[in-house]
Amino acid sequence: MAHLNPQYILASGSPRRLALLKPYLPDLQVLKSETELNPKSGDEAESFVRENAKFKAQNVASLCPKSDSFLLIAADTVVSIDDMIVGKPQNRKDAKKYLSMLSGRSHEVKTGLCLYHTSSSTLVVEVETTKVWFRTLSTSEIETYVESHEPYDKAGGYAIQGRAATMIPKIEGCYYNVMGLPLFCLDSMLQKYYAQTLRLADI
Repeated sequence: MAHLNPQYILASGSPRRLALLKPYLPDLQVLKSETELNPKSGDEAESFVRENAKFKAQNVASLCPKSDSFLLIAADTVVSIDDMIVGKPQNRKDAKKYLSMLSGRSHEVKTGLCLYHTSSSTLVVEVETTKVWFRTLSTSEIETYVESHEPYDKAGGYAIQGRAATMIPKIEGCYYNVMGLPLFCLDSMLQKYYAQTLRLADI
């Protein structure tokens, strides 16, 4: 029965992902991956987030005690525009460049989600996509937003739950995906995982 009631670990240091999950999994533990993949020129966004989420989960699994059963939740989120992956800005120049690229256009936010059960090495990966529209931003608006420091540590250089909310007239898809953790998709994955686990336990 231990396999049916594993301890949950969020394989991410993101405070936003932790805040989203805590109401549903109050005993959730956090263990950040020591390493992750970096996108290369020409990488396809969906394939990249799928592989990186899996990579993070497997890395954290190697850090877990072998004596216990853990269910790891790993995620990776990127912004994709013109078939190009837009990651997290490393500096002011990056932030301004990314926001200028997104201004007046639509783009896609893709999150790879991975569930990894340490005792059985069961691994499931899904990708959620949300389309986001930005209104046209003036140079001064971009400057002011970058000055807020909100763009840093955010895929694409913006936070939909923060000041960027006034820049986004509409989205198509999951709002929480744009924050970095599509809760509906994750819940569906967990339900399927436990349904499958219970069926196997009955065999």
